[in-house]
Amino acid sequence: MLAFSANVPPQRGSQVFLANADGSGVKLMAADSPSYFHGWSPDNKTLAFVAQRNGSGQYDIYSMPAGGGPEKRLTENIHQDDGPDYSPDGKSIYINSDRSGKEAIWRFPSAGAGPNDGKAQMVVSDSLEDWFPHPSPDGKKLVYIAYPAGTPTHNPRTVQIEIKLVAVNHDKIAATQKILVQGTGGQGTFNVSSWAPDSMRFAYVLYEILP
Repeated sequence: MLAFSANVPPQRGSQVFLANADGSGVKLMAADSPSYFHGWSPDNKTLAFVAQRNGSGQYDIYSMPAGGGPEKRLTENIHQDDGPDYSPDGKSIYINSDRSGKEAIWRFPSAGAGPNDGKAQMVVSDSLEDWFPHPSPDGKKLVYIAYPAGTPTHNPRTVQIEIKLVAVNHDKIAATQKILVQGTGGQGTFNVSSWAPDSMRFAYVLYEILP
């Protein structure tokens, strides 16, 4: 199966869809917009996405059964959350959030962050704006994209970004990060997980600035 988000007229905002691997049998999952797909639980039963509801201007994390059913709100903090991706054991969801005053990497139980997001914890923060965390399939690594400090959103495509790696040991996140990639990137560089099944490679996008 494939899960994806798309803008389909006459709807003005993004919605979440599900399809067979060959692209057939497209089914609308999250009809309310804007909704942006990001993660699929390891047991293939649940979709995680970021959405804005009721014109609030606030983006929160939601989940929905892949077999169909109502969406469930997982975070409620007044700040902006984005980029949900499941841990390999399905027990946690990693996100980026600006609730600390800058974009940083947070984690909470996959069932939800609880009242006032009391179960959410910041696990990675450096001097940059940290977005889109992706744990490796073997659970030993976490990669994310870092934008220059002060970059207000992930939309720019012509900024100097870094893709960083941190080690994970039994759910404990290392305090230091390693820079794997430096280049011109931004929106679309590393929004959703692209890890190879062997946890040794991942795919990403860089941009060439044409004259």
